[in-house]
Amino acid sequence: MGKIHLILGGTRSGKSEYAEECILKLSQNPLYVATTPPHSSCQERIQHHQQRRDKRWELMEETQHLSRLPLSGRTVLVDCITLWVHNLLHQHGGKKKPSLDKFISEWNRIKNLPKDLFLVSNELSLGIHPSRLEDRIFVDLHGEINQMVSKEASSVTLMIAGLAWYLKGSKQTMFRAD
Repeated sequence: MGKIHLILGGTRSGKSEYAEECILKLSQNPLYVATTPPHSSCQERIQHHQQRRDKRWELMEETQHLSRLPLSGRTVLVDCITLWVHNLLHQHGGKKKPSLDKFISEWNRIKNLPKDLFLVSNELSLGIHPSRLEDRIFVDLHGEINQMVSKEASSVTLMIAGLAWYLKGSKQTMFRAD
């Protein structure tokens, strides 16, 4: 079983860049799993992320069914849980329970496959409480999933303004062999 590393933060907090830097200390051929739909409105952000990664990275795009990917024995970055959850919620008509059930099913299939699994996720609980029901369902589901992943993670890091705050474990936890 590999290690799970969860990296949380707000928008443009430096979470993805930090995860990429950590992974390159562990592997010279990491796998980047993008959960953003390729046709999404995030094209500028996608290009920014792509420009930062060099030829050592292998890219796979999967919006929901990560268990279909060849993750076994690899050092993997999933970027990001937030869009993965959004995609599942959209697929299930905004219903929380089937979206959570599908995430749990996928999570249980993939969490032990990679040598090291880094997951990037937004921390949404620091903002205002959403007024729309659909937004509250998303924020609640996302928070539950972040908690579930953090309980199983070897390390949890919160990125604020490009600075890493270690909530569980330490930077050494990421690089220590068990």
